[in-house]
Amino acid sequence: MRVEQVIFPTGDRLPMLLDDQDLPVPEACDWMLSRRQRAFTTQSRNMQELLVVHDWARVRRIDLYERLQSGRQFTEAEITSLVERLRRPSNAKVVVKLAVSPDTANKRISTTRKHMAWYIDELIADPGTSETQRQRLSDMKEKLISKLLDSMQSPEGNRSYHKHLTLDQAQFLQDALDPEGAVLFGRDSRGRLRNFLMVCLLVFLGLRTGELLSLRIQDIKFGAITSIHVMRRGMSPVDQRRRPPRVKRLGRILPLDSPRLAMMLDDYIMNERQWFLLHGRSNDSGFVFLSDEGAPLSTDRLRQLFKDLRTHFPDKLPSHLIPHSLRYTFTDLVYEELRRQGKEEDEIEQILMCLRGDTSPKSQDGYIDYGARGKEALQRYQSQVASNRNAPDVLL
Repeated sequence: MRVEQVIFPTGDRLPMLLDDQDLPVPEACDWMLSRRQRAFTTQSRNMQELLVVHDWARVRRIDLYERLQSGRQFTEAEITSLVERLRRPSNAKVVVKLAVSPDTANKRISTTRKHMAWYIDELIADPGTSETQRQRLSDMKEKLISKLLDSMQSPEGNRSYHKHLTLDQAQFLQDALDPEGAVLFGRDSRGRLRNFLMVCLLVFLGLRTGELLSLRIQDIKFGAITSIHVMRRGMSPVDQRRRPPRVKRLGRILPLDSPRLAMMLDDYIMNERQWFLLHGRSNDSGFVFLSDEGAPLSTDRLRQLFKDLRTHFPDKLPSHLIPHSLRYTFTDLVYEELRRQGKEEDEIEQILMCLRGDTSPKSQDGYIDYGARGKEALQRYQSQVASNRNAPDVLL
């Protein structure tokens, strides 16, 4: 079994689960059609999670949907076996770990629960289903959902919040890619300029990877202060990337108050970007950042850039450096700046929501290390309350 991506003429995409004969699995595809309003990345993840469930059913020689139609309860051993399979990595030639993270396992269990509950509800609503069968299906759903909910794991304790870069690291990253700098990391001047501009936009504006790679030419407004318009759009029929980047957050207008970056961005759009199109003999898709072949730059290419940077500068850049690290860096440093300005916490939350495109201040919880803030406050308190002999700078 495998998951195949279907691309429609409108540019919309839909994942499709195929069986061993390369035929669509109707029930899984119908469920995905009912979730068309969700982002394609979410749909793809959900279908990959269902693939794990069908793989389990194939190994156990269970006809999953026939079993659900019958209303015959799953045994404790079967449910336990299913949960254990959902907690294991997908089939691979080389096993690198014995279990997935609790977060991944919980997502798989949640998708399994939602899909099975949806299918049972469809059977219950079928006019051809008898009252006796409806009762059996209801009992089956209640037990199955309860068992799956009970199998959800607790989070992995305290998350590692140290994903941001220090100020020195963020500045070195820019210097390493600067086409006019001394390091000159990269093969050619055109690629260095493109990579430098992408990193600067991520650092200066806190963009997500999808927001950066979704930028169109018309989204950049040059003026006294250049502005970047982050806009939510539907799928583009000219975007042939297998995993098209999307704007998940709210649209917003962000100022880029750097004349040098604005001039370099204008030069890239007017000259170097056109070279990529001619070199790759590609039609103009309208996206700002292109590959050497003239196609819209993919997420994998951007991630590879950051992997190369980690490899070449292990002493200067952290091992956890990825494109999303720069959003952590943006949030952390802007938060510190707002605190230095004497802003209240409620006002800081609102400002960050506006800059990041968040709909809720809870979206910032994963980016701001409140534990570290508490340690800083505790250290200041202890230095204030300590007696002379307990002061940290007193040698005993």
